[in-house]
Amino acid sequence: MKKASRRCGAAIRGVGAALPDKQLPNEQFESCLDTTDAWIQQRTGIRCRRVLVGENPQELRGLMLEAARQACCSAAVGASCLPDLVIVASTTPTDLFGDAPSIASSLATEGLAVAGAAAFDM
Repeated sequence: MKKASRRCGAAIRGVGAALPDKQLPNEQFESCLDTTDAWIQQRTGIRCRRVLVGENPQELRGLMLEAARQACCSAAVGASCLPDLVIVASTTPTDLFGDAPSIASSLATEGLAVAGAAAFDM
């Protein structure tokens, strides 16, 4: 008798991103770094940077949750196929290792991920 093959694997079903509102243009670096906006843009393609003002980790957490919710929505899967792995890619000087388990827990509470979903920071 032939065994039925079972398909196993992983797939990235959704992605999300969130940015702080405050922008820091290259012009602000010109005097302290002895450079110009044109020089920075030509070599890096960067026109401005987004910065999160303040030391409040809740502000970063809010951005991470917003990005995670977007990822869940972009996955467009039903309740029978909730994510069981959450990957977070973020770091700050005050939190070098991120907050992925907490984000996964919050998503599970909102019904957007499996309870006890695995999570890690890149």
